[in-house]
Amino acid sequence: MCRVLILDDNEDAARQVQDTIQIHNFAPATVCIRLDDALEQAKNAFRHGKPYDIFLIDLVLGPGKDGIEAMKELRYVSPDSDAIIFTGFGDVESGLRAYRAGAFRYLAKPFENQELLFLLEALKERRKAQQENNWQKIFSKMLESALLQTNFHTVVGVVLAHSLELGFERAHLFWIPTRKDVEKGLLLWKKSSENKSIINFRNRTFSDWFGIYHITQPYESIFLQSSEIKIPAPDAKLTGYDLPVGETAVLPLISISQEKLLGALVLDFRWTEKNLNQHERSMLNLFMHQASMVLERVTDYERKQLALHESDDIRILAREVTKKAPSGDLPMLFDEIRRQVNNRVSDVSNFGAAMLDKETNELVFYLLYENGTRKQETRCSTTRGLEGVLILNQNEVFLKDKNEVKKFIYENDIHMEGKIPSAWMGALIFVEDEPIGCIFIQQFGQQANFSENEWEFFLKVIKQLSPAINVCKTAKNEREDKERVQVLQRASFEMMRIAHHNEEYFWLTVLTLATSNFGLRFNCALLFLADDNHSFLRGKMGIGTKNRRDAFRDWERDQQKHYNFDTFLKNLEANNIHRTPFEKIVSKVSVKLDNRALAISDVMVSGTRKLLSESEVKTCLPSDISRRFSLSACALLPLRAGANILGLVIVDNRHTHQQFDATALDRLQTLLDNAGLVWETLRQNQKSEILLDVNYQILNAASGQTLKHTLDSICEAARKISEADWAVIYPIRPKTNDLYTFDTDSIGHDGRLKSPIRSIRIQPSLGGVSEHVLSEGMLKICDMDGNDPLVENLELNNHHFIKAEGVKALIGVPIIDPHTPDSLGILYLDYQHPRDFSDQEIHHAKSFASLAAVAIADSKRLDEQRQRERLKVALETAETISKELEVDEILTKIFQKLITLFKQTSICVLEYDADENALKFAPITPKFYRIQNQKYENRQAFLLTITEQGSIACAVARKSLKTHKPEHINEPDVSSNHYYLPLNHKTRAELCVSLMSSNGDLLGVLALERGLINAFNDDDVSLIETVARQLSLAMERAEQGERIKFLSTVSTMTAWASDIAHDIKSEIGNLKSLAYLIQESAPENLKVCEYAKQIDESACNLSEAGYWNEQIQSPILLENALKQCIEIYAHQRAITIQYHFDNTQDVYIQASLTELKRVFHHLIKNAARAMEYEPEKKITISTHLRSDGHVEILLQDFGPGVVDEEVRAYIFHRQVEKKNKNGGYGLLLVRQLIENNMKGKIKLLPFDKTMRGAAFLLKLPILNTSPSVE
Repeated sequence: MCRVLILDDNEDAARQVQDTIQIHNFAPATVCIRLDDALEQAKNAFRHGKPYDIFLIDLVLGPGKDGIEAMKELRYVSPDSDAIIFTGFGDVESGLRAYRAGAFRYLAKPFENQELLFLLEALKERRKAQQENNWQKIFSKMLESALLQTNFHTVVGVVLAHSLELGFERAHLFWIPTRKDVEKGLLLWKKSSENKSIINFRNRTFSDWFGIYHITQPYESIFLQSSEIKIPAPDAKLTGYDLPVGETAVLPLISISQEKLLGALVLDFRWTEKNLNQHERSMLNLFMHQASMVLERVTDYERKQLALHESDDIRILAREVTKKAPSGDLPMLFDEIRRQVNNRVSDVSNFGAAMLDKETNELVFYLLYENGTRKQETRCSTTRGLEGVLILNQNEVFLKDKNEVKKFIYENDIHMEGKIPSAWMGALIFVEDEPIGCIFIQQFGQQANFSENEWEFFLKVIKQLSPAINVCKTAKNEREDKERVQVLQRASFEMMRIAHHNEEYFWLTVLTLATSNFGLRFNCALLFLADDNHSFLRGKMGIGTKNRRDAFRDWERDQQKHYNFDTFLKNLEANNIHRTPFEKIVSKVSVKLDNRALAISDVMVSGTRKLLSESEVKTCLPSDISRRFSLSACALLPLRAGANILGLVIVDNRHTHQQFDATALDRLQTLLDNAGLVWETLRQNQKSEILLDVNYQILNAASGQTLKHTLDSICEAARKISEADWAVIYPIRPKTNDLYTFDTDSIGHDGRLKSPIRSIRIQPSLGGVSEHVLSEGMLKICDMDGNDPLVENLELNNHHFIKAEGVKALIGVPIIDPHTPDSLGILYLDYQHPRDFSDQEIHHAKSFASLAAVAIADSKRLDEQRQRERLKVALETAETISKELEVDEILTKIFQKLITLFKQTSICVLEYDADENALKFAPITPKFYRIQNQKYENRQAFLLTITEQGSIACAVARKSLKTHKPEHINEPDVSSNHYYLPLNHKTRAELCVSLMSSNGDLLGVLALERGLINAFNDDDVSLIETVARQLSLAMERAEQGERIKFLSTVSTMTAWASDIAHDIKSEIGNLKSLAYLIQESAPENLKVCEYAKQIDESACNLSEAGYWNEQIQSPILLENALKQCIEIYAHQRAITIQYHFDNTQDVYIQASLTELKRVFHHLIKNAARAMEYEPEKKITISTHLRSDGHVEILLQDFGPGVVDEEVRAYIFHRQVEKKNKNGGYGLLLVRQLIENNMKGKIKLLPFDKTMRGAAFLLKLPILNTSPSVE
């Protein structure tokens, strides 16, 4: 619609034109008759933003200015208006002048209405085309200028500047960017451009403007009148912005896809009350799209440029980090990431990086900074902390401030330890959509926050670096794997060395390699070894614990200490090994290989590993194992040595719940195979050593033991080497009537029997298995239940031993004399399970048969030789006894004979002391027998009252005292005899035979000791019994001879003493007479009288000795008699006497005081002689009342004592010769007086190094009642 102003001085004509225009709805028209009115109307219209489009002016206006001049003035106040001049008819000149002045057309009067309307329509179209052309030029200029720019702010300025060229007074551009765009500084929320006199809103932000946020699809421009925009602009009022008077155009800026509102361009005429026509509005919609396009383009360009710069930064960062990835050093790599990220993230003082350990389902923090301080590596469960939730949810977490942190912790029910961060962001490290770890940054404090820009950069960095981190982790795993393989390879060499030194450490090394951080890292490992017959598995070694916390503590401790194989070996050498509870527990476990151990039996039979789930553990493993160790899913691996299965190892991951890795199991199997070969090699070496030992034993030591013991040793060695369940050797006696008989007493055997041992001593029947072996040369049965025809032909399944013991395989080898073709026996190796015998096993069986042949042949020859030697010894013993009377001489010669027959044998005789009820070493014993046990080295007597460890000799003596007959004990193994007293630690066997008199009294015990078990056989016992009988006769005869000699000596001495006493009596009278005469002749000389008195006393003393004959016995009080008899002699020799009377003050004895004086005279004289050079001469006299009606009197001096054992033995039996002196009969007289006259006994107590002097013990009978005193 156009607005028209008509200026004509002819009002009627003007009204007619007005009617024509308005009737045809062309445009509203204003009529003015005067120019001044027209100018006023034009000015007002232009000022209100509604200028006239067309001026219709009559050329002739009356006086004054014409229409052309009026046109000029009107267009001056309304420059955009066009004009048409009405001229007179035919006035061409005026029309040309009007054209020249700027008129659109001139129209000559009179004209038709249609002509006017046509002209007005043409003008309208012209104006429209002209405006469109102008705006198109502005649009093109805007596009051209904007497309040349790459800066968003510049492009915004271009859009706003060209918006004003469209005729608007103000142009404001409002942008609705993303949060990221704002934080990156890429865009501003609002731009503005306006006349200089108007306030600029540049770089201001607003929550809304004229309802921009309420614009919805389809996005079209909206045009608001001033009345419509007064309310929706609260932000505008706050800035001092005045609302426009005219129409406001709000052009939405949209994305190319028209799916997103980017902002709005707001155009208005401010104080000009102007409205836009429809065409202008349509053109502005085009401008809207062009502005949207250039703004979106520059925005995208800047985003891309920023992304390119950011990508370049990340690429450089990634390149620097990736260079270090192949090192496999994750802590160093993460530290480098932290350093690089610090260039773009404001605060990395609290930075962490963790990798997921799938074995333990834990996060391993390889790098952790707290307030800029680096912490030690640590672990935590994935169920704890923000990091754990990050891994479990597999979603990145961005918590910009404290409120978001608290909300996230609450919503996810997170257990936090330590201080709660105020801001936190964490990104996952992915490999093929699988999280392998995370990196996080956190902040603390009131002002802590992360920007969107930092978060986006952080995500991109971690995403870019995930491959490098994975490379580093892979390199780390490969390095550790390589080190692990190198350790396992090295272990193969170390195990042989360790196994030679210590079997326990060998198996400990194997299981340590299976469980340690430097090994295969299983949680626990249990080793079971099969017994020889493969019927049981017995726990040998274990590593592990039920306590999960203890297990992780041990692993972390080893990791912190960098515990490796070298450290383990050093600790092994230092015997400083950390033990785990399973080692002790497993040693108590024994598993029978039957149907109740299905899984274990399967592995032991098939030789292949087996995996069990947690539910299968409870059903397929013995309860003793599953209960004791609380196993989860586990693997059972055989311990193999070639085709032989030596045992198995059980491993599990009960603490980490990690699935079993096939590679780790393969490596463990290889380790076990190597260990099995090492162990088998060691066993073979041991077998060789055993074979050598047996050879040595047979060839060098068999003569010192019984044939059975030798054959038992051979069976033991054969069973160990052949792995048989039983080994039996049947020796054959010489043929009688062409029949074989077996020496059942010498059968060798090794192996646990189900039936009694006597079952192997049953004589084999003719035509049976043994007969077959002897006739055919060998018997080999691999499987009793197989198809071997020999099983049926020989009726093996009915054989008593095979049937009773469940034998399933056997080898029978004849034992042939190495020097003759004679059969000496049969060797059987029996097995509980079928067995394919190798050539080596058959060779071993024949080797042991050969050893047995040597042993049996040598035994026979030795038996023959020993029989001859026994006969010779018996004859020589009898001859010795017949010639000699002295016991010492007899014992010396007999011992020498026995030693030649019994090699490496200790021999002694213990004599029986009836008074003490004890056995004592015979005087000659030290020459042939020495006590080597320091505990008993001073032991001289063995009381028969002591039973436990009282000695086997005492046990024999007690038996003979009861039976009054010779007894013997042949103890093959003294360790099993509770009577045995370990005088010598090397003693293994002992033979004791009692020595008895002809009237059944015990004389002593003959004892033989050897360092071998079963050292004395029945023939040896018979020989020793013969020697003992002869020795008893010799001792009895020697005792009688000694008694006769003693009595003869005493009789001779008594007669000689009586003769001397007769002569002394004659002289005593003379002395007494002379003493009397001296006193009478010189009574005044007191000194002479004193001498005469002493001579008289001496004569009286001599006279009291009288003749050597038996004195009258009478009751005397013991203590008084002792003092009376002792003190006079002690005083004469200046000896101090100490008395120790024990409740004997009222004790009487039947004796002659004179004889008692003679006894103590000799004893004190000997003591004085012994103490001649001692500084202190002292004698102690002690008494002790016995319960058997006797009293003991002990006299002990403090001289050097009687050390010579030979003198001690015969001190009361024969004359004791004194150096350069005659005599030595005093103690013989003492014995005669004590034994014959007083019915007592006297003896010299054993010499004691701890006490000084000689000690004589007198034993005298006491009177039952005290005699009455007359």
